[in-house]
Amino acid sequence: KMLAEEVDNDQRARLYRLTCRLFSPFGFDSDVDVVGYVIYEFASRVTNYSFGFFIPILIATLGDNEYGDGQGKIIWGYTTAMCSITTVIMYLSSTPLMEFANLKRKALIGSCAIVCIAHILFIFCFSGSAVILAVLLYIIAKTMQRVGDVAFEAFLDVIANKKDPHEISSRCNIMGYSGMLGFILFVVPIVAIVYFGAKVHSTIWIEGIIPIVSVGLWYLNCIRYTFQMMSPNIGIGQPIPSSVANGGILSFFFSGIRVSIIEHIENIRFISSSLKDLGLFTLAFIFLAGAASTAVSVGAVLAVNVLHISVIYLLLAFLVGIVAAIFGVIVYKYLHSSKWLTPKQILLLNMVILLLCNLYVLQVNTVADVIVLATVAGSQVGAVGAFTRSMLSTLIPSHHQSRLFSFYELSQDSTSWIGPLLISSLAVRYHGDEQYRLIVVLVGVVQFAIGWPILLAVNVPNGISARIECDSNGDWRSNNKSIGTNNNDLLSDNNNMDIHNDNDDAEHVGSRSIELHPVNDRDWVSSRGLDDGIQDKRNVRASADIVTVLEEPIE
Repeated sequence: KMLAEEVDNDQRARLYRLTCRLFSPFGFDSDVDVVGYVIYEFASRVTNYSFGFFIPILIATLGDNEYGDGQGKIIWGYTTAMCSITTVIMYLSSTPLMEFANLKRKALIGSCAIVCIAHILFIFCFSGSAVILAVLLYIIAKTMQRVGDVAFEAFLDVIANKKDPHEISSRCNIMGYSGMLGFILFVVPIVAIVYFGAKVHSTIWIEGIIPIVSVGLWYLNCIRYTFQMMSPNIGIGQPIPSSVANGGILSFFFSGIRVSIIEHIENIRFISSSLKDLGLFTLAFIFLAGAASTAVSVGAVLAVNVLHISVIYLLLAFLVGIVAAIFGVIVYKYLHSSKWLTPKQILLLNMVILLLCNLYVLQVNTVADVIVLATVAGSQVGAVGAFTRSMLSTLIPSHHQSRLFSFYELSQDSTSWIGPLLISSLAVRYHGDEQYRLIVVLVGVVQFAIGWPILLAVNVPNGISARIECDSNGDWRSNNKSIGTNNNDLLSDNNNMDIHNDNDDAEHVGSRSIELHPVNDRDWVSSRGLDDGIQDKRNVRASADIVTVLEEPIE
């Protein structure tokens, strides 16, 4: 913002203004952090093509070519189960450390880079013998994308400022689906050049490798704007504990696991005692997200290998579903802003309609049936993503967004392997396309039936009240809570202050800076607030008995 105001002729300032116009409603949003946050979804949502469409079909095809007809879909089921396990391991080892210093941003950048590289390396998966390589690349890319999503979601609270997180989350989903439509304009010429110019007619290349590599290139080209727009100091957390900072990579990894196990045990205790509605919401989506994950993971394979629908027609249905998702988010956003439906009521309605779509799969036999299914289901999926994320942001205490978002994602991925693994195991025993279809539907119905009543029991107003109470009580994990609570009077001259830290370096803004010195590895001062979107930075030096505010001019 300072750059745009003070250096009007600077090229980057002009780029910022242009980007804000492109990625905000009617070009009116000048908050570059929000715009950068939205661009991430525009860039990363295209991975839905690869993870839910191109890669499943490619691995199933390579598996059939290498091990015999019918084995590909079984390989894919086991692959998704293994991916869920590796994702849980990464959650345990890395995501708890995102609360410290600037690691949240670094995790987001690193995971995006790995996802892009893994997609590009699919160019070597052109024969049946490369099925193992394709499986490994998928597991790496999907796992890192999930880690990046945790970091991304944890930014929502600080990005939203005093704005409505439901509105920002809905914007993200709309721009994400718009990015998926824009990707079509990007990939079609590439496929046409390969098909007509290079005379490559192999379905593995045209329907698999070329689109997957194109996803990586699109992601890599677009994601850099996110990190250019978002402030490098936004969302900085507490100082890294010395026991972690002084070790090497292995120490960092195992310290992450140790910290994670301790933190998640504390998370369970804390949620069960003080954030019961957040606990119910998390428990509900263990089953509801599991049903959606199962449907996505086997949907493309079911359509191509069981229903024998052409990939071209399936891609058409996918595009129809994207348009329906954009329309669905807009409609449900309007219903929410008009006070007709609450976010919880929207999610309950979404799940009922998705359950009916799951049952309708038993009657799907033609391309028209697939398009109808994609239209109805797509109109609900976008709203589920938007309002799930924003509801979590309103239920999770502001100082623990990374940690509890990670706990939520961990709870989902810890069980998401059950559906695909169960389907693959039953498919080995009960052969036949109709049996496979029935197994997929029954597994989804059971998960929906368990999760929906639990979601109904969530009391959102009580959950928000509990979150506010937790915010007012400071850091519930600190052994010396008096540091975080007894100095409020001392700092009462500016209650709306924002304290950040990046190791020993203070962030300098205006005429003040912030430097946070830990008493020990687990005792620190952390206080965060907002004042009309303007962050007031102070230098707070903490000790066991005193907090001193140091003012110093900044050039």
